[in-house]
Amino acid sequence: MHLTSTVHMHVANCKVSSSSHFPAGQMNGNSHPVHVHGHSFQVLKLGWPNYNKDTRFYSTQSNDLNCVLNPNCNRVEWTNTSWYGGNIPDVVPHSPVLKDTVNVPPGGYIVARFKADNPGIYSL
Repeated sequence: MHLTSTVHMHVANCKVSSSSHFPAGQMNGNSHPVHVHGHSFQVLKLGWPNYNKDTRFYSTQSNDLNCVLNPNCNRVEWTNTSWYGGNIPDVVPHSPVLKDTVNVPPGGYIVARFKADNPGIYSL
């Protein structure tokens, strides 16, 4: 799968019946629901931000991701480049939760997998 990102849209070109992984980060300080139109997806990992131990409030984004392009973080990249190619630690590959929508915490992320078995043009 090839995933590109713009300000408000992500585009994935997938082969029919292929299984694809994608990260979705929410780095602007607000939680946000993620939905893949036309498909259900499996949540393989939920990454949390850093929290202040005294106030228990969100303090900084997850150390696993770097923001790219601008302060709005319209694109994220793994901090550890060895994670590319599916080498992400703490992923649950067997019997992961099947979802239609998942809420990504502020400063956090999900790693999701879906099977491209419903051809068409869908936004992520």
